[in-house]
Amino acid sequence: MLSKNTTKRITVIVLSLSLFALKSSAETAATIELLPGAQVFAQYQDKKPFVANFFTEQSEQEIIDFYQSNYGEITSQTRIKGQLVLKFSSESDNIRIIVSRQSNKHQVDILIN
Repeated sequence: MLSKNTTKRITVIVLSLSLFALKSSAETAATIELLPGAQVFAQYQDKKPFVANFFTEQSEQEIIDFYQSNYGEITSQTRIKGQLVLKFSSESDNIRIIVSRQSNKHQVDILIN
């Protein structure tokens, strides 16, 4: 049987480790998330900036919904020369996603830095 002081020390250590783990995971760099069925033609994730380019048959709204669920709130959404530009921000990364229509598909370009 452990003494009350030993139990308190173990509890404090476990809580401290849990907080450290949460902080570490929050500071982890964003990764490139790809839509299911993406036809990737370029992807670089060895070091920042991370880049991915792919085609998808998903609609523009489905693309927006997917990235909102993965990267959170859109901080900026604009349309430049017909291309949709989405910006997301996390504690350690700026994420830019450009969506453009290419024949019957959408091209998606992702940049994380």
